Amino acid sequence: MRRERKLDAKHGRQLPAIERIDALIIAFRALRSAQSAQRLEAMQGLLTDWDPPRLPPTFNVFSLLDLTSDEVRHSRFLAWLMDAEGDHQQGNLFMRAFARACALDIPEDNIERYRMRREISGRESVVDIMAYRFGEFVIFVENKIHAEEGPGQLVREFRDMRRICKQLRVSEDRQYAVFLTPDGRQPVSGGGTQWVTLSHSRLAEVFEKALSEVTDGKVRTIVRDWIEAFSSRKEWARMTEFSEEDRLLIEDWDTVEDLLEAAQRLRVKLFAVLESIEPDLRATDWWRDGWAFVRKGTTQVYISNQAWRSDGDYAIWIGVEEFTPDAVFGSGTPPVLYVWVSGKRYELKKQLAEAIVNGEHDMAGEVDHDPGSAFLVRT
Repeated sequence: MRRERKLDAKHGRQLPAIERIDALIIAFRALRSAQSAQRLEAMQGLLTDWDPPRLPPTFNVFSLLDLTSDEVRHSRFLAWLMDAEGDHQQGNLFMRAFARACALDIPEDNIERYRMRREISGRESVVDIMAYRFGEFVIFVENKIHAEEGPGQLVREFRDMRRICKQLRVSEDRQYAVFLTPDGRQPVSGGGTQWVTLSHSRLAEVFEKALSEVTDGKVRTIVRDWIEAFSSRKEWARMTEFSEEDRLLIEDWDTVEDLLEAAQRLRVKLFAVLESIEPDLRATDWWRDGWAFVRKGTTQVYISNQAWRSDGDYAIWIGVEEFTPDAVFGSGTPPVLYVWVSGKRYELKKQLAEAIVNGEHDMAGEVDHDPGSAFLVRT
């Protein structure tokens, strides 16, 4: 049994778990609020006085905003930078540079019309970044700054990549798993031979070469700051120091474990919500007309109709994905309800898109006319 560290100051009794969790959350929020206020003040000063030629040589936006030790924000920045549709307006410049850094066997003219996503929930894991183009390639990126992987983490992520690629009709020789760390180390959780290792310094090299093609001054300055911050040994030494957040969690680790267990129970309950859909659907009159579940997972569910089978496979799927606590209750991408045309059935997708747009029935969500995408409607 774990030690209970928190005691009622008045009676000396052990506090119930819910009270300890509540107290920890309050303290953590107060700390985050103070840090956010400091970052906002720094950012306001930066935007007010933005003049790159006049900035001191020691200035660095990543150090200023304390972003060099935050894996979530770091992943968000990299996903934004490599997204061809990002508002940086540099197209796929940095995605092509990333592929070169990893020596990925993807022709550069194929790195078009791809999609970029973060915090991808699979059956067994959550991966930091995924870039994919239906039927062409999938890139998984696990981003670590100073933390090690969990037990078997990369093995589970690799299995999830295989499953996702099967749905995306991507062959195994076009599936790439990249392990990004400060020093390009090998994974400690197993499955190392299946992953391409990439260091910050190697990524900085290719980003540096890409800077000459950047057309926006602010983007160039921000990328240069990333290169400086994440390839600096001095910055890496600073990142290994315990922060205020670290110390807060260390002092009350028992409560942290209680909170993690509660989060896992919440994931299980959300899965139960997904499972509860099936009996209600089976009870409808229309379900008897050849409908079936194509696949169910811990975060997603798909249905289709027997009449929509072609060559032994379902040509059209309707489903929900990303039904996770972060997506439902947090800041992650909201759960998606979609219509999916499987395989390279571009003509079928075109006909369905035109029928939906011209039909009398309202369709929630945007109709995707891109022939390179398998999604027909996402909402």
